[in-house]
Amino acid sequence: MPKEIRKVSFGSPDAERELETARVFVTNIKNSPPFSKKPGQFLIMTWHGSLHYGIFKDIEHDAEAQLSPRYVAVSKLNSKLTDLMLSPSAKSTAEIPNLFWYDGEILESGIPRTDILFNAEQSLIDRVKSHFGVPPTNRIMLYAPTFRDKPEDNLSACRLDFDRLLKVLKKKFRGEWTLMIRFHPNVARYNLIDYLVKPSDKILDATHYPDVQELIAASDMVITDYSGIALDFMLMHKPVFLYATDIETYPKERGLKQSYFDLPLAHNRTEDDLFNCIARYNEKVGRERNDKFISTFESFNDGHASTRVVDRIVEVISKPIKSVPR
Repeated sequence: MPKEIRKVSFGSPDAERELETARVFVTNIKNSPPFSKKPGQFLIMTWHGSLHYGIFKDIEHDAEAQLSPRYVAVSKLNSKLTDLMLSPSAKSTAEIPNLFWYDGEILESGIPRTDILFNAEQSLIDRVKSHFGVPPTNRIMLYAPTFRDKPEDNLSACRLDFDRLLKVLKKKFRGEWTLMIRFHPNVARYNLIDYLVKPSDKILDATHYPDVQELIAASDMVITDYSGIALDFMLMHKPVFLYATDIETYPKERGLKQSYFDLPLAHNRTEDDLFNCIARYNEKVGRERNDKFISTFESFNDGHASTRVVDRIVEVISKPIKSVPR
């Protein structure tokens, strides 16, 4: 962290003091503090999703029937306390009020976490590679599946012949390749990679690297299943390959929207499907299709979202706090 930033442990007494005295809160989860606010405090909700909230799966109001009454109540309270929500796209702006039970200000800023995807310098890519011991000239394929509710389902869904994948990549795209495997935080504690492959200098476990956005920025391609990480790569005009062996059962467990099936990508269900898809990949056609899909959302992401949000924060903190009648 920059030296100007004071770090505290989440949920600690120090964190509680920070929450009590902060003028502005920035959060991306709706069940996080604060559940009460003092006069003058300003809560910014960034949520999460680089292009559109709930683009592939039902969330919040759309998933109300599947959510616990407590979660719904807390979410509605959090929306009531929120002063500003960030929007990544025109399509999201139109849906935020109903989706989040929200009637406050919406800033069409884009999402700050995507800025790095537009502004990644070579020094960042070199730093990520150096951290993992990846040779500077190697290209990186990121494998980033999402989570399943049952540990055993994660294991079966994420199996892949990683050695064969590396051979396919080298034959198709030439050069040397490194595979980074990134499991979802919800299943990180299971150390799934230990059951799937023996890590080596070509196959690395990137699950616990602290900033997934840096991994995305440093990677050249991604394989995922239902994760919104696919959209991050599409914003960078980088290739995306889908690999979902449980496409028949996953929608019953987590739900999938039509927009997932509208992705301009092959929905590979077997290893052979995936490897053939990579072998046949046409960069020009793939980029044109991805860019056309992205354009339908009218994205505000352009690498300057953080600046817009900081400008709004400066407006907030520069105004005096209105006194509250006793």
